[in-house]
Amino acid sequence: MMNKLLFLFLSLSNFLSQASELLSLADDGLLEVKKIDPTTGELTDFQKIEHSKLSKFSFSNNKDFMYVQASMKNKPKQLLVITYKVEANGKLTYL
Repeated sequence: MMNKLLFLFLSLSNFLSQASELLSLADDGLLEVKKIDPTTGELTDFQKIEHSKLSKFSFSNNKDFMYVQASMKNKPKQLLVITYKVEANGKLTYL
């Protein structure tokens, strides 16, 4: 059985002046956003956010918000939903 869950979500950012693709990854307690080079496919770090017991995430229909499910550090069985605004450049801002 796998100890860690890995969720991938490929998001096309329509807000950037040049076409740019971002890949969001969640693994255990780390949420990572990577830039994908459209020519080579190379991934580079764009943003990293740590959460206690991060389990999954999803985006709003209009891709303006990301919702992250995680558990509280001192109460691991209590789940939280954390909301981030997806900025025009693709960065996530905690609300």
